[in-house]
Amino acid sequence: MKISGFVVVLRQNIEKIFKNYLDARNEQFANHPIATILRRDLSKDLENLTDNSDNYKFTGSAGQGNWTHSPWVAVFNKKITDSAQKGYYIVYLFREDMKGVYLSLNQGMTDIRNQTSNNAKTKEILRSRASDFRHKLQ
Repeated sequence: MKISGFVVVLRQNIEKIFKNYLDARNEQFANHPIATILRRDLSKDLENLTDNSDNYKFTGSAGQGNWTHSPWVAVFNKKITDSAQKGYYIVYLFREDMKGVYLSLNQGMTDIRNQTSNNAKTKEILRSRASDFRHKLQ
């Protein structure tokens, strides 16, 4: 399949999330087809669009045990991180009302929070890193 075909499939899967996610949240979470689109299909769509996909980990989430309000699909550069808890990564983050999706550069906060003594210090570190990222990206 050519790249344009992969983009069409990605778009179709995103539209399925927009159209069905809010209703799905009122249904049983385990093995739900909408959660499968987030966890498996969208991740595979992004992998198919990526050169050297072995350098990356592709992960989507509809929640852990229960539906999340803002599902996401992330691409982790394995040299930087392999999870949403540490480092930084790009992520498609769906709006809670399912009226849009953001492509965002996010940073993990769990590891930082576990290494600091209070929330103020965690926020200070995250703000500093965000400022550094903005400076580097301009």
